[in-house]
Amino acid sequence: MLILGLGDRLTQVIRAREGGEDTFERLAHQWNDLRFRHFGGIFHLEELCGLLPSEWKVLDMETKTGYLLPTLSRQFHQVLAVDPSTAMLSLARQRAEREGLDNVEFRTGRLEAIPATDESVDAVLALLVLRHSLDPDTSLAEIARVLKRGGRALIVDLELHDLTSFREAMHEIVPGIDPKTLASQMARAELDNVNWRRLISRGRDSHLGADLPAPELFVMTAEKPLSTGIH
Repeated sequence: MLILGLGDRLTQVIRAREGGEDTFERLAHQWNDLRFRHFGGIFHLEELCGLLPSEWKVLDMETKTGYLLPTLSRQFHQVLAVDPSTAMLSLARQRAEREGLDNVEFRTGRLEAIPATDESVDAVLALLVLRHSLDPDTSLAEIARVLKRGGRALIVDLELHDLTSFREAMHEIVPGIDPKTLASQMARAELDNVNWRRLISRGRDSHLGADLPAPELFVMTAEKPLSTGIH
């Protein structure tokens, strides 16, 4: 291991600062690509997860191949990965085994009947899932049921769209979700502080890496009240 003395380190820092401005001028047009190639596409997600309590138990609803499990496992005390597909769960388990994730539990189940006890998780993630629900009101009630008091729900899904090619390629039945309607449904499920916003459009920000046509995405968050409101 190379260990630099204080004087050597200060010299390197000074040299880096002196040439830093020119370096970043030269790298400006390559920066997004270099950052992606060296650090991957989700390091910023891990950074943002660091803002949340590490002692949480998090439910990744319809985990699919477990794409988020490494990030969730490193940040949170326990992760519950649920999916209705045994094939998807098998791939997710393989990912967990390859990466040595020992705090992830796998269960088979659907959003309309989440396989978890009442008030047992601190957060529910439903990413590109809710539009496939056979009964959205029941699904949202299930999310509210399994959340602890003060727990949070995070939903990411597609806005309503008319992209026929996308629907055919993805075998979509429902053409997205109206966020305003969903916000009302969240309130009926007795979830508070419901907020939503549109995510960055891939068409406006090409460095995101997506190059196929896709509908707009939105993110919605909500909290389970700390009390029942019954006095």
